[in-house]
Amino acid sequence: MSKGVYGALGLILLWLSFAAFFVAFHPGGIKSEMFVDPQHNPEGLARNPRDVLLYFVQRITQGNQGGGTLE
Repeated sequence: MSKGVYGALGLILLWLSFAAFFVAFHPGGIKSEMFVDPQHNPEGLARNPRDVLLYFVQRITQGNQGGGTLE
């Protein structure tokens, strides 16, 4: 791959990491049942970029659960 492709991939990864940091530390943030911890995080808010990335990966890999067909 050329330097331009590496640069573009680097910018995309950098943008995704900034988006994850923003969402993780935003006051509203992401709420999910997967983050609920009764003692430390009863609201279920994403508290760090790792939580945000796990949330996005889970949402992306769920796929089409409706089972419908396009017509």
